Amino acid sequence: MWCISVYSLNIKRKKKISFRMYMSILCVYIYGCICIYIFGYMSIYAYANFLLESEAFSTLAHAWWFTVITIPTIGYGDIVPSQSSSKIVVCFLGFLAYCTFVAASTQISVGLTLMMEEKKHHHLCSCKFKTSKGILHAIAKRMNRNRQLTSKFLEKVKR
Repeated sequence: MWCISVYSLNIKRKKKISFRMYMSILCVYIYGCICIYIFGYMSIYAYANFLLESEAFSTLAHAWWFTVITIPTIGYGDIVPSQSSSKIVVCFLGFLAYCTFVAASTQISVGLTLMMEEKKHHHLCSCKFKTSKGILHAIAKRMNRNRQLTSKFLEKVKR
């Protein structure tokens, strides 16, 4: 059963999707898939023709070099290694730099997450302390009131 939950003013309402709505969503999805397939095929076909006619990348190794250096935003630049072995070393260094950046950003995000969790834990503990303090205060007031009532009752009984 398909349903969409709508939250409004803390009231949960469920609206069920009708078969007609489901079919229209399915048609839009299929239409999108067909458009993506056609666009992808046309792009690959145009790119293949461009590569066959282009002299920029004479071999597959040159195309690979351009791709590996461009994706991590190192850039193709004016200074390009002339030998294949030096190109492999530069590609490896680019990959290593990418991994270093990912590791550093991961450590920063983990540190920030731990700091936020610690603040949240401290806030929750202080809230629990305030709540338990309030409960103990209420119990003490009730016990004091009970003592007063008990003493009044005993005075009435003694008379």
